[in-house]
Order: sequence, then C-alpha cells, then structure tokens
Amino acid sequence: MSVLYVTQADAVLSKNYEAFNVALKQSDGSWKKQTVAAQTVEQVVLMGNPQVTGDALVYALELGMPVHYLSSFGKYLGSALPGYSRNGQLRLAQYKLYSDPVGRLELVKAIVAAKIHNQYQVLYRHNERDNPLKERKSLVKNQKTIDQVRGIEGLAAREYFACWPRMVGKQ
Repeated sequence: MSVLYVTQADAVLSKNYEAFNVALKQSDGSWKKQTVAAQTVEQVVLMGNPQVTGDALVYALELGMPVHYLSSFGKYLGSALPGYSRNGQLRLAQYKLYSDPVGRLELVKAIVAAKIHNQYQVLYRHNERDNPLKERKSLVKNQKTIDQVRGIEGLAAREYFACWPRMVGKQ
C-alpha cells in the first residue's frame, strides 16, 4: 500500500467512484487531473493547504484511511482519523506471532533467508558470482535461535558489502 501525497497548494482532491482525483493547476491556468485507485492508498497526506472535497474526506475515512495535514514547510498540523483502524487484525496477528517463540523464529528465518537471497541476486547480476551467500542462506534454516540467525545475517551482510568496491569502483 502507498501514501497519497498532495503537495501543491492549489490542488484539489476529490472522489470519483472508487478512486481519488487530484486536480493540479498548471502554469498556463489549465488543470491536469490524475486518478488514483483508492484500494492502492493506505493514507493521505496533504501538504501546503490543498483543497479536499467533503466526499473525498468522508470516503477516505470510510475506508479506514487517515488524512494528515502538514504545513507548506512540512510541520504536522493534525489528522482526520477513521473511527476504526484497518490494521487492528494485523496488529493482533503480529502480537500473536510475537508471543509464539517457534513461529517468531520461523518468521525471522524466512525474512533473513529472503534478504540473503536478494543480496545474492544483486551480486549475481553484477557478475560477482563467486561469493558464499548461497551457503549462508542454506545455513539459516538450521539455526535454533534468533540470535544465531542474526549472526548468519551479519556474516552475509559483511560478505555482500565486501563485493561493493568491485561493483561500483573504488572512490
């Protein structure tokens, strides 16, 4: 999910069916409209006092999206918050997993293995194919504690970043 930023002071945020329309005033006085599907937006940030139609504000709140107001300098002014959070069930699932040591370890293993896999792919694309990251990734699944997994993650990070000087050139 993404954040919809409206930063032009004379912009207008409105609702059109199941989408938000952002009308931006052009230098020649005309208006350029852009449509953003509401399902892709998690929250709205309005900076510098753009206009918001009542329909757009109510729609965002109905969908559980907070609408945040910032000054033109980025100072937080306030928020319109929905009556409920879309993330309540997500938070409950996160707390449940946190309190399950076995599930938490498996999640950490999955995250670290994916990170190491992605690091390996970056090195592979830059012709740095002679690296031990594949072995590090396979070691992750056999670890018994989160600290052991973190240790493997640290070793992989060291080996990954050690290849960078060859990839980007020494500065």
